[in-house]
Amino acid sequence: MSAAKSLSILSAIDFLIRIETGPDAGKVYRIFPPKVDIGRDPALQIVVNDPKASRKQCSITIKDEVILNDHSGRQTTFVNGQHANNHSLKPNDIISFGETQIRFLAKAREQKAPAVKQQQAAVTAQIAAEKKKAKLRFHIFLAGAVLVGALLYLLEEDPTKPSKTLTTAEELKKQQEEGEIRRQELRENLKEKRKLDNADYLMSVEKHFVQGFRDLQTQNYGRALDAFGTTIATDSSHSRAVQYAKIAERNRQDRVDRHMRDGMKYKEKLMYDRCESEFEKAMILINDKRSQKYSIAKGQLDECRLLNAGGR
Repeated sequence: MSAAKSLSILSAIDFLIRIETGPDAGKVYRIFPPKVDIGRDPALQIVVNDPKASRKQCSITIKDEVILNDHSGRQTTFVNGQHANNHSLKPNDIISFGETQIRFLAKAREQKAPAVKQQQAAVTAQIAAEKKKAKLRFHIFLAGAVLVGALLYLLEEDPTKPSKTLTTAEELKKQQEEGEIRRQELRENLKEKRKLDNADYLMSVEKHFVQGFRDLQTQNYGRALDAFGTTIATDSSHSRAVQYAKIAERNRQDRVDRHMRDGMKYKEKLMYDRCESEFEKAMILINDKRSQKYSIAKGQLDECRLLNAGGR
């Protein structure tokens, strides 16, 4: 057998000595390559308390085989009752000197490959989890950065300041139709939210908020309230959505009241076409037939139409 092959075999074996008799009976030591010295000297790897042993009694060397050498100087080291020097040890050989008997043992080393594989798998899983967390944090950071930039751009104008440009009834109707389409899209998006991962879900929430903010700036208050309402429904702690939803509702009510006042002024001035237009705008903005204001606006619209028809 070649030395390389022999070493390969020996590397898979654990070598031990067990003290059978003497002051240290019961002790077990593992023998590590390349060499272990045994004796009374405290500086040695294995120390025996046998007063009849030499300071350096013997040594065990592991190369391509396991060799015992006597260092007592008095030839007092024996293997299986025979003086031994440069002796090749075999499992269960008995080494003796002084009052001490030692049994030489060898056993196949336990294979730890499965445990190593499990550990590697655990480490791999941990690395994958850390990568996923890092990716999630990156997505959230990216979404936040984009949204902050969008908000800074949008906040250059004050959404609470009413516009001097009045919207026509046709434009209000168009906005109302677009609002209904938008609400349907939002409802569909809500159904899909549970299919999104956490980062995408947060981005979806902020998307609704930004859309609501844009609608608030363009005075499309109905659609803004829908978007803010969706944001709050999915994230009740979204304080900005709550804040701007209140602003949108207040601005819508102010716009309704302004159309109602203008409608009454045009009615008093016998300008019935404009009277009809203003009350129609108010009804479209209210968009709730159960509302008292809606009923008042409808009554005034009908009256203006009758007066307009009578004057022709």
